[in-house]
Amino acid sequence: MLYNGYWREYDIHRRSFVVDYDALLRGLQKLSGRYVIETHWLEPFLKNDALPSLVVFTRTHPLVLYERLVRRAWPLRKIAENVEAELIGALVPEVHEVIDRGIKVIEVDTTSTPVNDAVNKVIEFLERNSKNIECCIDWLSRLSVEELEKVMRIIEARTATEKGEELYE
Repeated sequence: MLYNGYWREYDIHRRSFVVDYDALLRGLQKLSGRYVIETHWLEPFLKNDALPSLVVFTRTHPLVLYERLVRRAWPLRKIAENVEAELIGALVPEVHEVIDRGIKVIEVDTTSTPVNDAVNKVIEFLERNSKNIECCIDWLSRLSVEELEKVMRIIEARTATEKGEELYE
């Protein structure tokens, strides 16, 4: 994405590049054969009928996701946005739209699954040519009250930083 110039701007608050999806889609049209796109947003592909043959939907327990992103030194705002999106299943409607269009979907819970095991799960799914859709985790129904309270504190911390308020534990 960066190498090919498929970005519009740099978001200093999130310390990340904003993808230019129109340029990305134009670039993908030039490709032939099989390829993998790693993304957290399916909408541009749905709007342009640039549909994949398979969607691998990775999920992670929100508190484990928080810990992983803190270790990577992500900004609190970006961490909280990602934790909130995971908690509420923000991508689930897009995944259901993909399913409605006949695209295979497999969801992989990466909370405690090593990368090789996750890859093997996808390969097994493809090898058995499954028509079954394996989706969608509902963290709101799985989390304990204590876990949910921790996640809500993370999300509230983002709101405080956006307003410029002091954070405290």
